[in-house]
Amino acid sequence: MDIEWIIANIKYKLSEEDRTKLRAMAEDSRIKTDFTKSWRYADITFMVEDKPLYACKMVLAMWSPVFEAMFSDNFKERNAKEIRLPDKNHDDMVELMKVLHPPNQEICGEFCEYQIEILLERAEEFLLSQASSVRNYLLAHKFNLTKLMDSNLSYMKRAPISRIKNQPEFDQLDHQMLVDLLVDKCDKFESNMESLREVRMVLERKKPTTFPGMHLLCESCTEAREQQVDCPGCMKSCCKKITEILRNMER
Repeated sequence: MDIEWIIANIKYKLSEEDRTKLRAMAEDSRIKTDFTKSWRYADITFMVEDKPLYACKMVLAMWSPVFEAMFSDNFKERNAKEIRLPDKNHDDMVELMKVLHPPNQEICGEFCEYQIEILLERAEEFLLSQASSVRNYLLAHKFNLTKLMDSNLSYMKRAPISRIKNQPEFDQLDHQMLVDLLVDKCDKFESNMESLREVRMVLERKKPTTFPGMHLLCESCTEAREQQVDCPGCMKSCCKKITEILRNMER
């Protein structure tokens, strides 16, 4: 993520000193920062799973209202040099630090607990560019990413149930959501089957029916009956109907 884009778009009020520090941090971070060790701009230490994690308060506050509040006058953490974060995964928090601090690693969509709106928007854009999946639907649902949720729900309605069921996250889908999804698929299946029956009946009705005494028909009448099978008008209508059915199935 470009540091100038961040400075121009971030909602946090940055001082000129903050801007200078961010640019210097981006320049220094061409050699990737190891957040498990103290580094030049680190001024806060988080203890996660009894392991230290070093970060910059200004960077955290500019991205997240949760961190901004944590370091404000109303919170005891304001002057703390070390803050314990219970019930957090150390590796996940390291990845979060990489996303927040320059040079700002690519977003993977996992980190939304700290209300980082601009990152949420970037994460949603990134995930929308990826192939739809059950995993992305669950992420969208968890973090209320409406565009991503609509896109992946539309995919699950179109995709064969076998393809959805084979995805590792299938068992994490909500029971009621699965019921609604299957009901939608059944409704679509029944509706399309009824339309296919109509096409089948038209095609079968055009077959020359045999009957006792048919051998008494003259050659012209026999040919006329056989030609009904390949009636261009009827075949065109049937093809149009089948195309319509296929489109409905893909919605």
